[in-house]
Amino acid sequence: MNRLKILLVEDDRVSLMVYKKMLESWNYEVFHASDGFLALQMLQEQRFDLMISDNQLPFMNGTELVEKANEINAAMPALILTGNNPDDVKTSDIVAVLQKPVLPNYFRHHIQAAITNSRFRKIA
Repeated sequence: MNRLKILLVEDDRVSLMVYKKMLESWNYEVFHASDGFLALQMLQEQRFDLMISDNQLPFMNGTELVEKANEINAAMPALILTGNNPDDVKTSDIVAVLQKPVLPNYFRHHIQAAITNSRFRKIA
């Protein structure tokens, strides 16, 4: 069975290592982009089952990235990670905004829910 593919957009090396290791331990295939422009280029080249993005990125923030990503693949769900108050993040087109640091079980629950809900929308 093919592993689900996640695009992880994170510019902080420590956060990247933590989230990547966590996602891979849950058997996801993880691809990394360090900024929104690289993420958009990767989205043009292949399909992902989920995008997880930090909200504070170089060149564009996570919510701007999600808006542009939806023009490429509107069916792909997106989660935003933020070190700030999640209520301050604009949430249209975003499945959930999670505050850093994210507890592993909470993170995994939201990932599974986003992917499951996305698949249900495709079938319906």
